[in-house]
Amino acid sequence: MPSLGAPALFGYLEEDGCDGLASARHQILDGQELLIGRDHKSCNVILTDPTVSNQHLQIYTIAYSEDNHQRIFVYAKDLSTNGTYWCYEHGNHWKESLIGRGSAVLLSNGDKVRLCNGSSFAFRSQLFTNLFRITGQKMGSGAYGEVWMAVDIARNRQMACKVIKLHKSPHQWPGRVSFSESCWREVELLKDISHPNIIHVERVFFTKTNLFIISDLITGGDLMSYIERPQTNMNDAEACIITYQMLKALEYLHRQGICHRDLKPENILMSKPARGARVILADFGHSTKLSGSKQVRRRRMKTASVGTDYYVAPEVRGKNKNTEGYTMATDMWSVGIITTLLLTGESVFENSKSDASSAAVLDAAAECDLAKMDYNSLWQTVNDLGKGFVKSLLILDEKARLEVEQALKHGWFTNVKRQRTIQQEYKDAIRGWMPSRPLLDYKEDLALFREASQPKLDSILMPPPAKPNSNRNLQRSLHQSEDGHQSSPFFSRAIQDGAMKIVAQAGKKREIESEDETSTPSIFPKPAVPANKRPNKNGREKYNVRSETKKPAKSSAKQAVGGEHETLFQFESSQRIQRPSLDLDYEEYRLHDKTGRIDPIISPGTVSSHVHKISGASNIGPSSTYDSLQSSGCTSCEIKKDLSAYWTPLLYYEHANGSFEEVPNGGMAVYYLGRGDNKTNIQPFPPGFRMLSGDAAARSFNDTPVSSVEGAEPYGNRVSFNCLTDSPNPQSPQMNMTDCDNGLRAQIQFQSCWDGVNKYLPDSSHVAYMSTIDNGACPPGYPVQLMHLFYEVLYSVSEIALDGGKFVFAQGDPTGYGFHGDFLNGWDVDTLQAGIEQCAVANEAGVVHECPVFAAIDDQNFSTDCPARLPEIDEPVHGVIDKLPGCITITPGPEEATLADFVCPANVPEPTLLNVSSGSGPAVGSTVDGWTYMGCANEPTGVRALGDATYTSNTMTNEACQSFCAGKGSPMAGTEYGTQCYCGSALAPGSSLNQTCSNMPCGGSDMEYCGGPDRLSVYHKA
Repeated sequence: MPSLGAPALFGYLEEDGCDGLASARHQILDGQELLIGRDHKSCNVILTDPTVSNQHLQIYTIAYSEDNHQRIFVYAKDLSTNGTYWCYEHGNHWKESLIGRGSAVLLSNGDKVRLCNGSSFAFRSQLFTNLFRITGQKMGSGAYGEVWMAVDIARNRQMACKVIKLHKSPHQWPGRVSFSESCWREVELLKDISHPNIIHVERVFFTKTNLFIISDLITGGDLMSYIERPQTNMNDAEACIITYQMLKALEYLHRQGICHRDLKPENILMSKPARGARVILADFGHSTKLSGSKQVRRRRMKTASVGTDYYVAPEVRGKNKNTEGYTMATDMWSVGIITTLLLTGESVFENSKSDASSAAVLDAAAECDLAKMDYNSLWQTVNDLGKGFVKSLLILDEKARLEVEQALKHGWFTNVKRQRTIQQEYKDAIRGWMPSRPLLDYKEDLALFREASQPKLDSILMPPPAKPNSNRNLQRSLHQSEDGHQSSPFFSRAIQDGAMKIVAQAGKKREIESEDETSTPSIFPKPAVPANKRPNKNGREKYNVRSETKKPAKSSAKQAVGGEHETLFQFESSQRIQRPSLDLDYEEYRLHDKTGRIDPIISPGTVSSHVHKISGASNIGPSSTYDSLQSSGCTSCEIKKDLSAYWTPLLYYEHANGSFEEVPNGGMAVYYLGRGDNKTNIQPFPPGFRMLSGDAAARSFNDTPVSSVEGAEPYGNRVSFNCLTDSPNPQSPQMNMTDCDNGLRAQIQFQSCWDGVNKYLPDSSHVAYMSTIDNGACPPGYPVQLMHLFYEVLYSVSEIALDGGKFVFAQGDPTGYGFHGDFLNGWDVDTLQAGIEQCAVANEAGVVHECPVFAAIDDQNFSTDCPARLPEIDEPVHGVIDKLPGCITITPGPEEATLADFVCPANVPEPTLLNVSSGSGPAVGSTVDGWTYMGCANEPTGVRALGDATYTSNTMTNEACQSFCAGKGSPMAGTEYGTQCYCGSALAPGSSLNQTCSNMPCGGSDMEYCGGPDRLSVYHKA
């Protein structure tokens, strides 16, 4: 404890070393300035570089009293001649600004100051309220304390805070450590751990009465919640990768001498409630650390009775008559029990027809009768490798159980077919995880913080944010929860109860957050918290870089939401979308759409004026018709009989140097909504029907009413944009806000009223909008009401390094008023009609699984069955390009763009239309550069068709694979998954060749195919 009257510590200034880690820490104390420069007499931090001024930088504090609380601010003042820069994080990027001599900046935790010689110093605050805000959102409670949602203010990131009351214990373990000491044990075990499959503790604070443990917020719920979800369809492959991740965590722990002792599904968290999630072990309250070598650790016994009966080894409860205690093998028993749950949905020792009590399960486990695996119907579908793995762990004699290193080498993980995929699956699952630094000062006394001498929980907790009012406007946003709060950019939700949506394309892989309805207490929370509870990043007081004068923070309006329950059902494609009330499976694979100057409605049979991103049926092309879509081999929508096509313009960023960069597209959702005064008589789209909404030439708001019906809204309201930040922003018909940390969402409403005769007219007069666009009455002359289509496209604008340029749509529109969407119907009419009749009213949940018409044709493997397709136009459209594709003139308006702004002069040749088939690859027997295409290899289970040599590359091409195999002396080469190459002298026994593969473009070339998922394109050297 510091002596009475000692200056309070407000933070540290850390010097950045050459490796990016802190090489020295300098205290920032109350009332004491910190000087950096060359002057040895006056400066606290001495730098010898001649470009550094004698007194270069001053760090000082200012205290403000407000509402009986003293708030401390830390400033950096530039005293130099050659300059000092303030560096701060903005979204995913660092930005910097010259402070200017004599000026100061207010430092936030994590900010850096960079001197002219390149030296950098990071500010680390020690003020609790500068670091974290514990919200009023309780996430769980139990005998040991409560879990609250917290916010890491500097990183604007949600965390979990476990608050343990140290002054009272639910029980005291006789003859053992005190309750307080046992609470600290978990922290001490985790403080040095950094592993993707183990929970990370960020900070730990304590007072005389409370312990505050700040940890990662895991948003996918726990494993038990995932298993029990109606939509979870656990198979052998998924059970295998989940178990593999559990073992990777235990491998790390056991090497550290740590035994978890309470493994159960409730203590295993999921980064997302879906296939491909990162698995995280949590709740180390019962864990213990053994000392000594590996051999000693195996002999070292523990005798405390801990854990949960269903999952603990028999020796823990003395059920195997072993009086010597137990070893780390107890964790392996628990893995075996959890694996049986994954494979069959029940414990191997649980009998649903008899007593399933805790005691009964323990007695059955002590008998260790695994005969159930051989005769129980649930085990009949489990393969022998899975059964063998479980049997190698559920052994009464713990010395005979597999150790974790041996378990990872079991054939269930290392068989030929699984071995080549599990490592990639594991890499995908942990992608994005970053190693953490050890917790050095892991016992931080909150009483030393300036907040108060003995802070109470109530003084730290903040009240929950008020819910916004619900007003009728355009339909509820995809990224809002049921009460209208805005959620995270990649946590997609249904816009209405009962919404029918088709996600027609997906962007980069994202970890999708989900709410979990459970509230099981744990030292680390399992229920996810809606991301709408994030702090208002823009609400923090902002300061001018040139002075200490406060600037007002940006205001934010509450976003209006809809509240009507009148929609039909929802479909999903490659980025599965979730509702708060009903979780859905989701799968993410690489994009399987087309991008190019294709528009079969406006420019049939030729190259269109600007670039679109198109999703849906595989046969989509410049000349597509209803009949050609119907002959498609697959679709990127999960309902097989939806062979429609959906497209919108691509968004680019024009850099200051005149180049254009494609803005990453975070996903497209298509909603089918049952709206309007005549919604009880909605008709399906007829064959050949097509329509477009929006005006590509518009550059200002069109205030003309959409119809003569009283109260009709203006045409301009069919388009809207929403800048997704951590505070709600109002929707706008203009793309006027692009500084969107969580993405820019573009939205387009379609016409729902049809004349009943014409399936398409060039002026779009065959269709009309309802009076309020998304609802209301149809105008005279439009007797037929169709389902209301609504597109949402998410653009990841924060991933672009802004340099003073502007965002512009592919048709040269920097305003957004010209955003538009197109729809070419490819539905099987009878299927859609049956869905409307059977599920329009009864299917309140709005998901395809609840509608029997669609459940029967819901393709759960659509992401792999219809992978990415090659472009049909030979011109660059992706990445950074020199100019907008086509002869596009950027027109800022307000006048409409003209035809001359879109059309190329006669002397400019059009790009070549390629003859690309719909995912079939080259013709069998065709030869290029001496290599003949033989077809697509089917492989028997556990056999690799070409097994002599292999390599993987993200820049794979068929030529590269063939060259590699030729160098290995192999006359046969095969590509798979777009990135993998295999070589051989002959096909393995049992392999066979088909004519075609469902293909994926090569990683190194969009213009050729390199096999497909589990489909090997085979070539032979002629």
